[in-house]
Amino acid sequence: MRRKESFSGFYHVFNRSIRTSKLFIEYSDYVRFIATILCMQFGNKLPKEVTISQITKLLIKGIPINNCYEMFNGHDRNIEICVFCLMKTHPHLVLRVFNKHNLAQFLKRVHHSYTMYYNIKYGFTGHLMENTMKTKPINSLYQLKNCLNYIHKNPYIYPEWSGREEEYPFSTYSDYISNNRWGRFVTIINFDNYNNKTTRK
Repeated sequence: MRRKESFSGFYHVFNRSIRTSKLFIEYSDYVRFIATILCMQFGNKLPKEVTISQITKLLIKGIPINNCYEMFNGHDRNIEICVFCLMKTHPHLVLRVFNKHNLAQFLKRVHHSYTMYYNIKYGFTGHLMENTMKTKPINSLYQLKNCLNYIHKNPYIYPEWSGREEEYPFSTYSDYISNNRWGRFVTIINFDNYNNKTTRK
């Protein structure tokens, strides 16, 4: 099926595990997926000085990765990670995309990289998620705000996080209301840059 294109460049991306087991089992799995999407937004090749595994280790240790961004200088950033929330069985993302071809490549690479990591770690084979990741275009400021609110509120379904969704560690909620932990790896959307009719600047 042909992917619907967003004239604003913003997309809501989501998918679900095909297995009854969780997509993220351990803390390190969440961190690995986050490291994967942060790194994969830079073109086709990662710099020799940094790997997804290295970024994962830094995040697990609680070491800020802001300085790592400089290692990506000279590498095309074809996707901007604006929002994410990782649930036990599925991820939610909001991406800003500059070319729809880049979106397809990004999703394919993220899917392949995390599936390979997961299957090796847990001894599985084959696909991990349902087909390719699903995308929904966002073409108005109203849609964008509603999407961010919906994604950031998702952890309410877990009793231990209901009512304090902003503290959920595998989400950008806290980065929107406080300091951005990810530095330039995550683009915080400034709604003042967009009018009420469209998300175009």
